[in-house]
Formats: sequence, structure tokens, C-alpha cells
Amino acid sequence: FAAAALQVSGSMAEMMFCVPPDSLDRAAFMSEFGGIYEHSDWVAEAILDEGVGPADRFVPHFAGRMAAIVDAAGKDRQLALLRAHPELAGKLAVAGGPAAGSTA
Repeated sequence: FAAAALQVSGSMAEMMFCVPPDSLDRAAFMSEFGGIYEHSDWVAEAILDEGVGPADRFVPHFAGRMAAIVDAAGKDRQLALLRAHPELAGKLAVAGGPAAGSTA
């Protein structure tokens, strides 16, 4: 997975993708990043729709954007993501997250 290839020079905040996301056309971006967030390509598509810039070269920033997209997606879309990846629901239940109350 080429998206996993990183340049590291110092702290975690400085981790960068070897191939800058903002240098890719739509097809290449989706090929690189479409499956990176639990194989839910709609997350990468939302980033493209919002626009990709130089800050997205930094892994923590890019990951934060992806998480924010999922957080803002609404319950139905979040549940669909969890249903496609049931191991995530177990991790959330252990952490006391949203799935913890749905185990009864």
C-alpha cells in the first residue's frame, strides 16, 4: 500500500506521505487513499470534495481530517462503517465508546 509509505524526520507531527496527496489526480488519490480508512472510500471522496492542500502531506493532519469526516457523517453512515468492520465495534465497547451501550 503506497499510502503507508511515510517519510519520518523527527516527531510524529512531522510524518509525511512520500507521495503528497495534493499532487495526485482524483483516480490516483482514490487508488492511494480510497481504502485507507477502514476500506470506506467515501471518507477519501469527502476529502477530495472538500479540497486537498499542502497541509494534507502531513499524516497527522490527514488522519485528523478523515476522523472529522467520519465524526460528522451522522449515525447511519457511522453504523454502516461499523457493520462493515465489526471488530471496530468491539474496540469501541472496550474503550467505553458509542458501541458500549449497544451491547445489551
